[in-house]
Formats: sequence, C-alpha cells, structure tokens
Amino acid sequence: RVNETAPRDRGIAMVFQNYALYPHMTVEKNIGYGLKNMKMPADQIKKKVDWAIDILGLQEFRYRKPKNLSGGQRQRVAIARSLCMEPEFLVADEPIASLDVSIQAQIVNLFRHLQEEHGFTFLFIAHDLAMVEYLCDRVGVMYHGKLVELAPSEELYSNPVHPYTKTLLSAIPVP
Repeated sequence: RVNETAPRDRGIAMVFQNYALYPHMTVEKNIGYGLKNMKMPADQIKKKVDWAIDILGLQEFRYRKPKNLSGGQRQRVAIARSLCMEPEFLVADEPIASLDVSIQAQIVNLFRHLQEEHGFTFLFIAHDLAMVEYLCDRVGVMYHGKLVELAPSEELYSNPVHPYTKTLLSAIPVP
C-alpha cells in the first residue's frame, strides 16, 4: 500500500491508454511537468527532458502541442514523461489499445528496448495476448476483478491451469 506515501516518493509512474497529456502544453512541457511539480531545478529538468526526447525520437516534435501529433507520437510523449521520473516501477495501462497495428508494434518494441536498456520493471496491462506473450516475463490473468493465475510467460502459455486462462489462450488466432 502506498496511500500514505506522497506520489513523488512512490517510485511509480504511469502510462495511460488515453495519453493524459495537457493540450495547452508543448511536448517538452508535458514531459517536464511532473519534474517541475517536484520542484526539480530547471537545469536538471532540461537535462532529463532532453534525454527522454532523444531516446524516444521526439526531437522534431519538441515544440508541438498534442493536437498536432499522431496517436503513436502522443503515446511516446506519455512514455517519455513517465521515464523522466526514473520510476522503479512503471504501470502501462492499455498503452497500445487505441493505436494502429503498426504503431502498436513500435510502442511494444520501444517498451522492450527501454526495459532491456534501462532495467525498469513494468506492469503491462493489455488484452492482446500475443503482445503480452512477446513482451512479458511473467503473466497474470484477471477474471472478475481477481488474479486467478500468475506464472512465467512460457509456463502460462504452454500449460495454463485456470479454466478462464485456458479459454483465453484458445481464442488466440493461429495463422
């Protein structure tokens, strides 16, 4: 439980399905907003924002507002904003659900690269089981608001135990 811990002290960042960007702020200001709220010195904010813009390939969008970005670009801004916080744990709540298939692949590959490169732990919430299998080391299956199965990815996909998990996995299209 982190209810009693101030948000800035939790070590948790979130990426939402709907991006949750401030429409009146530029990409740069959206990314640095949380750091500014934490009263971080401006030179450190600039350094972190520059780093995030660079690793997420947002250089040419730095001064644009969210309405002038595609869905994939907006999601990369949301990811950059979260990474600037240097979280120990990143919650990605359906971060690819509203994106085109090609953009979904780019975002999933980006998550995988960032996790390998920067070693953070994330909770990737998704309904696309093929993406989950590709991206996750461990998989938890929720049914009626309860965790009914938790296992290493390979084990869960090859030997599901819970009936709901079996039903879910049998619904994955096989080419």
